[in-house]
Amino acid sequence: MRPLADRRGVGPVNSNGGTIPLTGGVLVIPPGPCVTCNVQMSANTEWLSSVRGRLGFAGWNNTLFYATGGVAWANIEYAAIFNTGIFPSNTSFNTTKTGWVAGAGAEWMATLNITIRAEYLFYDIASANVSASAPICPPGAGRAIIPFVYNWSSYNVQVARIAASYKF
Repeated sequence: MRPLADRRGVGPVNSNGGTIPLTGGVLVIPPGPCVTCNVQMSANTEWLSSVRGRLGFAGWNNTLFYATGGVAWANIEYAAIFNTGIFPSNTSFNTTKTGWVAGAGAEWMATLNITIRAEYLFYDIASANVSASAPICPPGAGRAIIPFVYNWSSYNVQVARIAASYKF
């Protein structure tokens, strides 16, 4: 009797995106083996939001150098596809997660009404650890539903920006 599944190297798969070739084992779905197996997982930022404070000092030539930090929110779209070559299994969903943001920047007062700034921000959405599951193949014809669990973790976003402001 053949095993229902040889799960070595199959799951759970941890990734922040990309294509992961499955090695170290063959997933066997009765009555036959998978010809090609791979997992594609992605986590895309739909939007970012934060509430931050700034602490700095006015330095050289009307320039404010500052550090910033606070709480952050991100709406993340997760998607995963497990392709057995015969029966694709997929899942996708959106969720809003909370984390923190920290960064630094400089803002220069070019005139009384115009400021120019450059800043770097690091968003760490630590609570973005999520899991989802989907069956590998449909039931029937001698096949069993084999659940496959997808895990995402450690989601962060880095932002560098340059901006100009006009004050009325």
